[in-house]
Amino acid sequence: LLGKAKILGPGGETTAVAGKVLLYFSAGWCPDCVAFGPEITKAHGELKDRVTVVYVPSETSQEEVAQAHADNSWGSWPTVAVGDPAVAGLKQQFAVCANKEMQGLGLSERKAGLPGLVLI
Repeated sequence: LLGKAKILGPGGETTAVAGKVLLYFSAGWCPDCVAFGPEITKAHGELKDRVTVVYVPSETSQEEVAQAHADNSWGSWPTVAVGDPAVAGLKQQFAVCANKEMQGLGLSERKAGLPGLVLI
């Protein structure tokens, strides 16, 4: 599912992920995501040997992603690059997105809003 996706590490470098992946659909502008951030950061610390958290952003730039993580003391997990077609593809495949993204993604219904988690 993430084969062709551009995944960025904490320093902005391209990285690969393998094994079990927990997709974390989120955004720094989302109040529920900000509130949930410390919980996923804690869980990531406890589970990092068994699963890799990959952030699927709803921000519009990598700078916004970095700022959201810094402002909210979120973990430094890998991130699908903003603008990579995989961001929209994952949101469409799992029907997880912000309400305001639905029309642009061509979704008439969604299974979950933000924050959302999918284990693959």
